[in-house]
Amino acid sequence: MLEHFGCKDMLGVMSIDPGGSVLGLTIPLPQVHLLSRRERGQWDRLAAHLAAGHRLQRRQLEATRGPAAEADTSDLSDAILRVDGRMEHATASAKTAGAQASLRDAAIAMDRARSSLRCDDPDEALSIWRALVSGRWSLVDKFDSDGRRYLVAHRNDPRTRALTALTERERLVTGYLALGHSNKRIAYELGLSQSAVSEVAQRSLAKLGISSRADLARLYARNAPEKP
Repeated sequence: MLEHFGCKDMLGVMSIDPGGSVLGLTIPLPQVHLLSRRERGQWDRLAAHLAAGHRLQRRQLEATRGPAAEADTSDLSDAILRVDGRMEHATASAKTAGAQASLRDAAIAMDRARSSLRCDDPDEALSIWRALVSGRWSLVDKFDSDGRRYLVAHRNDPRTRALTALTERERLVTGYLALGHSNKRIAYELGLSQSAVSEVAQRSLAKLGISSRADLARLYARNAPEKP
């Protein structure tokens, strides 16, 4: 039946958040295609962006529900930056020097990834544009009335399982570990360094009194996601 429409193969992409949200994407292909290791890595990273976009959309939709005809979603944003990384406005946790440095670097990397680099070296462009910034923010384009483009840092950290022994950062990392993601992939998904992910993972397992990812997966399976 699919061949009748010119489809001889299918590419499936599955994005899963630690909180249990799942997004599936199926792409029809005109020819049978076996993905190379490089292509699998590219789709892994793209899946992280799909998950982040889906999560942000759901969060904004939840914020608009209620008795008001139009709800204000501005409380979801922590900072506004120029495309060159200069900070225009910051609130909450985005006020710290470390947060502003991370957002600035991410804005510059995002703009560079969208330049001619995406054609000259697509792997590098995809590599430098992480799915999140510091495990917390998604950068979203916003155009002013005069046409100037800004980047808005929206809070978009995944919802995690209720493991009270762990800090928020530890719950984020262990949530992805429980899904079977490698430290390298988690670093990309959260916008952290691999060394930071490794350190947080080791500390978290020690706090929970377990030594393997299999034990961690079983532990997470017994804990329901936190309510929004």
